[in-house]
Amino acid sequence: MISKKWTMTMLLILALTGCSNLKKQGDVVGGISDNEALKVAKEKTEITKVKSEELKNLEVDLDKFFDDPKLMEKSPCPVYWIIKGIDKEGKSLTVYVNYKKPSIYYVKNER
Repeated sequence: MISKKWTMTMLLILALTGCSNLKKQGDVVGGISDNEALKVAKEKTEITKVKSEELKNLEVDLDKFFDDPKLMEKSPCPVYWIIKGIDKEGKSLTVYVNYKKPSIYYVKNER
C-alpha cells in the first residue's frame, strides 16, 4: 500500500514541475501571488466583490482575446490571474492581471 506521505510528495512534485515542456514552465516561475493580483484588481478597477480567482495560462491568441494588437510586445508571459467579481454598480466583470508584470492588466465587462 502506498503511504499518504509518498502520495502527497508525488502530488507536490507534479504540481511544481507540471506536465508541459520546460520552456513553458520557466514562464510561470517567480510571479505575483493571488493577494497581489487582488490588490491590483481592487486598486485599478471598481471591483467590490470577488466571486472567483484562478491562475491560468491563456492558450489563445492574446491579441484577439484582449483586442490589443500590442499585447504580445508588452506581455512577459501568457499566464494571468483571472479575477471575476462585481463592480460598484452591480455589474459582473473579469480582471486579468499578468502573473509576471502586474502593471499589465485588462478588464472585461460581462454582459
